[in-house]
Amino acid sequence: IAEHPGKVRHQWSPECEHSKARLTEILQEQRLDVKSIELEGAISEGLLEASAAHNVSMLVMGAYGHARIGQMLFGGTTSKMLHSEASPALALCH
Repeated sequence: IAEHPGKVRHQWSPECEHSKARLTEILQEQRLDVKSIELEGAISEGLLEASAAHNVSMLVMGAYGHARIGQMLFGGTTSKMLHSEASPALALCH
C-alpha cells in the first residue's frame, strides 16, 4: 500500500520483486494461501479494507519503534492495526 504510488513505483527494485516471489514460495510450501495485492491510499485503512475484502483471519506485520512524540503527531500504522477490532493482528518487533 502506497500513499503516493507514483513516488514508489520507480523505486520498486528487481530485488524487491524477487523477495516477494521467494516469500510467496516459502509460504506456499507451508500450504498457506498467499495473495499479493497492490493498493494505494492511507496504509492502515487500506490494510483494514483489504483484510475485510479478502476475509483475512490474521494480519502479521513487522513493527519498529519511533519516538513517542512522533507517534503522537503522526500516529502509527502498527498501532492503528493493533487497536482495530476489524481483524486480529500480530506485530513482530525488529
